Amino acid sequence: MKIQSSGMYLKADQVKKGDIIKILDEGTIEESTKFTYEDGTPKKEFIFTVEHKGQKVKMRINKASRVALCSAFGDETKNWVGRESSCYVMPTPTGNNKMVILEPILTEENAWDK
Repeated sequence: MKIQSSGMYLKADQVKKGDIIKILDEGTIEESTKFTYEDGTPKKEFIFTVEHKGQKVKMRINKASRVALCSAFGDETKNWVGRESSCYVMPTPTGNNKMVILEPILTEENAWDK
């Protein structure tokens, strides 16, 4: 079994449709070293520690996934800890790469607006 350190990031080629991730922390916001806005300002990256296939890894949560998670679990990320989401992979807007999109797994017990 290959061991991944907690510094590794989950990449789209490691994910299969239907894989489950579990959010382990309330995340951090960091300035991107790769992406900038038109004015040159670094974009913000939302980075969470998640469990994927028994391994703790870091994951950049894209806007589509953030919107879905906020809708399901509320906008306070500390309330996301311990919650699970199903994954699927789709092309990035440019079509050059792939990205992971999260679909929150809702139960009656974990819905934030019950």
